[in-house]
Amino acid sequence: MHPPYEPMTGILQQIMDAAGEILIYAFDLQGRCLIANKPVAELFDMTPGAMLGKTREQFMSAETAAAHFANDCTVARSGVPVTFEEITEDAGGVRIYSSIKFPLRDDGGNLVAVIGLSSNITAQRIAEAARQHSERRFESLTMIAPVGIFRTDADGNCNYTNDFWCRMVGMSQEEVLDGGWIEALHPDDRQKIIDEWNQRIAEKGAFTCEYRLLRPEGDVAGLYCQTTPICDAAGAVTGYVGAVTDITPIKQTQQELADARRQIKAMAQKCVEKQEKERADLSREIHDEIGQMMTALKLSLTQASQKVPTNPANAVKSIKYAMNIADEVIDSVRDIARQLRPPQLDDLGLMASLRWHINRIAAQSAPTILFHENIGNARFDAGLELTCFRVAQEAICNALRHAHARFICVLLVQLYGQLELTILDDGAGFCEMETNKPGAYSLGLLGMRERTTGIGGNFRINSQPGIGTEILAAFTLAPIP
Repeated sequence: MHPPYEPMTGILQQIMDAAGEILIYAFDLQGRCLIANKPVAELFDMTPGAMLGKTREQFMSAETAAAHFANDCTVARSGVPVTFEEITEDAGGVRIYSSIKFPLRDDGGNLVAVIGLSSNITAQRIAEAARQHSERRFESLTMIAPVGIFRTDADGNCNYTNDFWCRMVGMSQEEVLDGGWIEALHPDDRQKIIDEWNQRIAEKGAFTCEYRLLRPEGDVAGLYCQTTPICDAAGAVTGYVGAVTDITPIKQTQQELADARRQIKAMAQKCVEKQEKERADLSREIHDEIGQMMTALKLSLTQASQKVPTNPANAVKSIKYAMNIADEVIDSVRDIARQLRPPQLDDLGLMASLRWHINRIAAQSAPTILFHENIGNARFDAGLELTCFRVAQEAICNALRHAHARFICVLLVQLYGQLELTILDDGAGFCEMETNKPGAYSLGLLGMRERTTGIGGNFRINSQPGIGTEILAAFTLAPIP
């Protein structure tokens, strides 16, 4: 055995020097260098031979040398190989090494030195630190993002979700990462989404879809998901990151718009049918009633003209009869005009028109109809007055024709800068969901709603089967001087 710091043979030195970037060295138990290959010596601008017999303090800082010597002592005490992560300072700066050190014994089994092999892992540690910084920044951004964000590995297994995503799903992060997000998919969408997801993972491509989520409390949510691959510097897919947006309000709005279009289409068709019926009724009434009276009027006047030369007295009777017919024609024309648009609205105002209409209906039907108001002779915008009149007219008609009400109360109240029209009845009532179904009754309600909201008012219906119905139309007042 050579003395502890005697130079190694030339052959062994050449082998160590050929180890590339691997550092090979040995220090005795007093901390003196026994062997060092060329990469070790070059770190400190020395030759391998110049390092022999020197302690670490002679080419390292005292703090670094002490840390390395402490690791040597650990190996000496344990008597087995140990791996360390060590920092070395040299002219090039601070380097980080992964070192494996093991004990060296003489022929008698006595510990004489500690041999080390070190690999430079500075670049890996810098990259890892950058990745960890990027991870922390990513997670910080996802914590404040107003959408659900998730991340998966290259096989599509979820390994991160932000809190927003967990709240959307209604699960903890542990439940989501354990595959709970699959269970949260709506049963009707689950297999389709899984198949599409697996296909995109196999293709290593982006993924976009809409699907439904079934929350633990039973609510169904509509979600829009966008996922894109994460690639390393070589372009290999290492995972996926995705954003999930709750589009439930959008879906609800789309459904409401579709329902509104359907209702408007049905109402437009009903309006056309009603308009044609009204025209037919008006035509029949003009033909059957006014036409007959005009024919009788013409005959009476003809007879009178013939009797004037020979029998003036009978001619006078024929003229009087013709005048009576003319009065009946005038009354009939007035009735038709009232049905088309009550002249009281223009002449007397809303309160008088409603009272005239209610008294007219009450005189023709058995149910009790009460009318209470506090507006007196106040006048309002013509459109507002017509809307109130038509809403009350339609509501009373519905209560009599469909609900078979025995009691109806109409309230017209000016209160806190608003005009409120309320129609109450004790009729059959209905389920409010039925107002979304096609039919004459629902179209009548829809017509009242459209009239009210069309001039900026608020419309509300409260009804229960067997109890009755309340219809409320409220308008911001714009009094006319």
